[in-house]
Amino acid sequence: MGKQIKIAISANSNGLDAVLESCFERAPYFFVLNLNEGQVCETIDNLNVHSLDDSGILTAQLLINHGINAVITGNCHSNVLNIFNLAGITVYQFEKQSISQLIESLKRSNKKLFKKSLNKNAWRTK
Repeated sequence: MGKQIKIAISANSNGLDAVLESCFERAPYFFVLNLNEGQVCETIDNLNVHSLDDSGILTAQLLINHGINAVITGNCHSNVLNIFNLAGITVYQFEKQSISQLIESLKRSNKKLFKKSLNKNAWRTK
């Protein structure tokens, strides 16, 4: 069995009707998609979203501690991107859409939706 690929997806809520959060630092939840299995294996409650200082940095560390390989969000601060670069985690930018729609698209496309990476360590798929 190959390496497990865990992707954190920023979300505006933790329910089935969640939508991709356009700002990483403000995401109250993250759905963790196990890309190998094609299903959500965890939902992370981001308590750092209410932090007055360094919420993005604290959230990046939270995801690193959860063993995330990649992040899907709308956008994030350059300081956060630097932390993810150092950790070898790729950040992908997607348009705002429902989490369920995004996950189904990822499962159907076999990773081919990864078009635009915000940092230097991008998976390059054709």
